[in-house]
Amino acid sequence: PPSFNTIYIKRDGDIYYPIFLEFIINLINLLKVKLIFHMFKGLTLWNSKIASSICRTYKVQPNIQFIIKSQLRTHPLIFLISFFCFYLLTATCIIRMFEFGAILDNHNFFEKDKTHLNKMINVMWMVGITSFTNGFGDCYPKTIIGRLLTFVFAVIGVVIVSMIIMIIISYFQMSQGEKKVYL
Repeated sequence: PPSFNTIYIKRDGDIYYPIFLEFIINLINLLKVKLIFHMFKGLTLWNSKIASSICRTYKVQPNIQFIIKSQLRTHPLIFLISFFCFYLLTATCIIRMFEFGAILDNHNFFEKDKTHLNKMINVMWMVGITSFTNGFGDCYPKTIIGRLLTFVFAVIGVVIVSMIIMIIISYFQMSQGEKKVYL
């Protein structure tokens, strides 16, 4: 039966193809990621005329890669934690977008199936737990593309989490003077 979340397009005679509105809305939201990167680049200190002249002097392009490196050098923990939150939300939206079709194909969207990715919080839980390499197995993707994306996002998440752990460890390392006093 048709629902408020589905548009049926008639093609090939009497065959109707469903297009899910949530899929279209998620796709539009993901296009905002580029806008966020441009906003991040626009709000940095490297857009001033003085910074541009310094960059030209040393033949450095103030592109997004340079800005990320400078942020990692000045505020590493704040940058990585905010980047992890951004990654978590983006990965959640992408995986949910591809798993939503599997939910509707199996006609279990309104069932109380808590093991499938029928809610955003379940997908976010799965991405977060996978990023920390725990993987309890209570939520898992059922489609092939969902599994591939989960693998890719797991690798990215492990890299981000390991960088956060390295920065936290570096805060607790002793300086040369503290090492001499300790010994």
